[in-house]
Amino acid sequence: MLFVDGRSADHRPTGVGRYTKQLVHNWPNANITVLTNSADAWRPEKNFRLIALSEGARFHGVAAEMARHQKYWSPESLLVPSLVSGTILTIHDLTPITIPDRHTARNRVFHRALLRRAASSASSIIVPTRYVADAVLRHLPMCQGKVHVIHEGPSLNLGEDPLPRENIVTYLGTIEPRKNVSALIRSFRKVDLPGWRLRIIGKLGWLTADESAEFRSLVQDDLVEWTGWLPDEDVARALAISSILVYPSMDEGFGLPVLEGMAAGCAVLTSDAPALREVAGDAAIYVRRKNLEAELRMQLQRLMSDTALREEMARRARERAEEFSWKHAAEETYACVRGQRRPDA
Repeated sequence: MLFVDGRSADHRPTGVGRYTKQLVHNWPNANITVLTNSADAWRPEKNFRLIALSEGARFHGVAAEMARHQKYWSPESLLVPSLVSGTILTIHDLTPITIPDRHTARNRVFHRALLRRAASSASSIIVPTRYVADAVLRHLPMCQGKVHVIHEGPSLNLGEDPLPRENIVTYLGTIEPRKNVSALIRSFRKVDLPGWRLRIIGKLGWLTADESAEFRSLVQDDLVEWTGWLPDEDVARALAISSILVYPSMDEGFGLPVLEGMAAGCAVLTSDAPALREVAGDAAIYVRRKNLEAELRMQLQRLMSDTALREEMARRARERAEEFSWKHAAEETYACVRGQRRPDA
């Protein structure tokens, strides 16, 4: 029996929540139990069962007890893996360590307090890219010999019939400092090509008061639309009609929005963060993070004005996206949990 911490998928899931749900729904067998704060947030399936627990001490107490007697996988939270040895832990990125100024003080302190202990006591560490594996071994050398690189997959249901593309540039993801959303909006506004719109899809993450005020001031007209968080079916339709997906993040562990944009047939423009290069390969156009706004404006102008280039990049994106799937990710994760997969690092 495997117990899974499913809380990240409970309410309006974003990256980690989608990751958790997709792996659970694609799990190869039925011997899995999801621990959650809200059973209503999960679509019932025959291959797993749910146990709903209230948040806080009760959840962690029950989860820790389960972990002492059964296999336990934490797709994000460090607390139970730091309390009980032998768990399986997913580390999506090390950005609280590598770019600490782009995280809250609370997040930095929490990671410093728990990450080393959780990583030391876990029996296996799952990471989404070779880039994160290298970062884990650099900062957490005690993980040598138990790191598994398992790529993620696209999850949106795009339907059978393609929709006509519109002159829309889309950003998909949480709005927080390391994502450079305000820089994207400023760059887009400097492109002189009438008839195009920028659509920002995602909920507000943490921002300082000044950053929040700046972002809100940049999305107050018809040129830039901020939708907030959207359910998967609305995100799928938004990407299906978008011509360009832009993701200028400072650092990522994988970059699911980039893969979703590729699978949807968008031309992808993203930063040169190593994990994004690992995922997108030659199927994206990159901008250097050291010269972000200037290169964003230049490459937006180039893509928005060149239909043939957009079509070529969209073709490459679709082909590249076919190399990734949640079914394969679930099979590899299942093998890792059962101790049947050789570590990658």
